[in-house]
Formats: sequence, C-alpha cells, structure tokens
Amino acid sequence: MIRRIKRVAPLQAGKMLGLLYACMGLIFIPFFMLAGMAGAFTQMLIKGQRQQQQLR
Repeated sequence: MIRRIKRVAPLQAGKMLGLLYACMGLIFIPFFMLAGMAGAFTQMLIKGQRQQQQLR
C-alpha cells in the first residue's frame, strides 16, 4: 500500500531540514578542513624552499 503525504507541518519540516544539514556538516566539514590544511602546508613548503634557494 502506497501512502501519500497530504500536508507538512512547517515546524516539523524545519526540524528535519536542520537535522539533515547537521548530518551533512558532520560528513563534509572534515574534508574541507583537510583541504585547507593541505593548502596551508603546501604554501609553507614552497616558502621554505624559496628561503633555502636564497641562502645558497
């Protein structure tokens, strides 16, 4: 038997969307943080290599 949604309470929909956004944040935020750290680390390596080349 197929059930159809006849109406949606705005408060309940807001709770569900909030929960969905929170779960998505827990999944995707660590990847963005790792990408940011990798970019900062790469920039530090490039800066260190330039300083070593200037000392030679």
